[in-house]
Amino acid sequence: RQGETDEALHLYRERLDGSTLNPRAPEQLQLITGYARLLAEQPGGAEEAFNRLNSACQTLDAEVSDVLLDERRAEMIANVIEVHDALIEILTGPAPPVLQGRGNARVLAFDLHESAKSRTTLSTLADSPMQPPAYVPKGLSDEETKLLEAERSYQRDTEVRSEEYRERRLREIRAGLKDCWNRMRQIAPDYVRFRSGEPCTFDEVRAALAAITGVRAAFVSFFCGKSNTAVFVVRSDAYEPFVFQTPLGWQAWNDIGRRIRRVFNGAPAEFPPYPHILRDRPFQRSLDFFDQAASSLLKFLPAVEGCELLCMALHGPLHVIPIHAMRTSSGDYLARRFAIVYNPSLSIAAQFLSRSESGDARPSVFVAGTSAAEDTHPEYFEAEAAIFDPSQWRITAAVGASACSRRAVLDALPHQDVIHLSCHGFFNELNALDSGLLLSDGSKKPPRNPQSLSVMERQNFLISVRDLLRVRLNARLVTLNACSSGLQGQRNAGDELDGFSRALLLAGASCVMLGLWNVDQQSSGEFMRRFYRHWAADGRPSQKWRAIHSIQLEFMNSPEPFLRHPYHWAPFAISGDWR
Repeated sequence: RQGETDEALHLYRERLDGSTLNPRAPEQLQLITGYARLLAEQPGGAEEAFNRLNSACQTLDAEVSDVLLDERRAEMIANVIEVHDALIEILTGPAPPVLQGRGNARVLAFDLHESAKSRTTLSTLADSPMQPPAYVPKGLSDEETKLLEAERSYQRDTEVRSEEYRERRLREIRAGLKDCWNRMRQIAPDYVRFRSGEPCTFDEVRAALAAITGVRAAFVSFFCGKSNTAVFVVRSDAYEPFVFQTPLGWQAWNDIGRRIRRVFNGAPAEFPPYPHILRDRPFQRSLDFFDQAASSLLKFLPAVEGCELLCMALHGPLHVIPIHAMRTSSGDYLARRFAIVYNPSLSIAAQFLSRSESGDARPSVFVAGTSAAEDTHPEYFEAEAAIFDPSQWRITAAVGASACSRRAVLDALPHQDVIHLSCHGFFNELNALDSGLLLSDGSKKPPRNPQSLSVMERQNFLISVRDLLRVRLNARLVTLNACSSGLQGQRNAGDELDGFSRALLLAGASCVMLGLWNVDQQSSGEFMRRFYRHWAADGRPSQKWRAIHSIQLEFMNSPEPFLRHPYHWAPFAISGDWR
């Protein structure tokens, strides 16, 4: 009732005007967002609600920009994400505020969502292996290298030096880097933007999209809020983003993700245990709940009409949702209408697109694989070197108990153009950093269930997400043909997700191909064989997105009805540089 609403607004104002809390204290942020959401629902209230939230957002963003320690920056972004959520909701609502010379509401909402999603991952990705362009003077390049090495040392040295000392040294180093980048910016602006971890604006993302040749593409970016999900569509022929809202928020998508994993993986811990899906009868499992979610999320499809390729930037729990396997209103899978690739954010997609596509005509490939001790068909894991034609690839293989050890694989990873690992994997829902790939210890194969080993024994067989974050890669593609390797765990409500995909991209891989659920070994092996055959069809690697889409269509058109089910063709997706 209006009287109760007026009283609530009055109480909010009293609390806010008399508050002595720090502007970024969680209690203060809850007051600001609660007041703004309620005010925006009142006639003529959207502008004041926007001004309150925008002022808080600018203050918080300035504080985040000034934070030097990576771990603290991530914590701050997690605390302030609700302010971005409320601002985006108001700006994209049915009655957006009048911005009075401050720009277009949809463009501003896009820039806000991109900043909220990208800040910490961009900052960490900026530390990945990358050489300045050859035309940057060597003295300037060497100066940057020295400063970056010093910064890495102080970011990671959390045990020896005090936080106060680390912050002081990092501030000095950061000042030196800013000076170095200011001198470099006139020579190599794209490189400096990447290294400084700055999110892209709508205009910059649109320009990156316009530079794509040979295919009509669109960017689709999602922002998962508390109660709603905003969908932004960027086209090179549109001067502002298309924006759509769906009434499914963070918790709803979390629940949908869990239900998808239960359908495909089963639930062995339940009583009675819920069995794994049957490979030749997958249609016995209902995905009606997924179709219902699709009808709400895919409202953006009219905005991508005429496109062939969609690059999607997911957010939060959407990272483990196979959107390419959603059904459209016609009953077709989305992947039948479009080729779909993924990226952590559109800023990161733009960074990948700014890099050259150069590569060896006969690239090196490292193929490693081992079955578990209990497996009755070790060839499903240990025969994948045969996928690669020696006339097109320089092949190094490490298969079986003696060769596919943890140490041997970690030592080989930094030196390869393409990395293909086939093994058992597991995802730790309590701590995604402890998820791992199961390899040999140099003499024995791993057990299929790592919990059967003590913690100390397990380390001999395991490459964890933590291990991959310490590796330096220069690979064009890393493929993990391992169970649930594409799952990611939430670190905070911004863009910080822990899992193999993020770890490999941060380690320097240009592109990763991972599985979202426990794959069928026979169909996944056939999927991989066809993928690499298509990718190197003309004697050298071509467009990765075309290769994976071709295989998805082949499976959907298979004479074997069970192979048409998304359980077989949809677990694998590519993230990163899809070219």
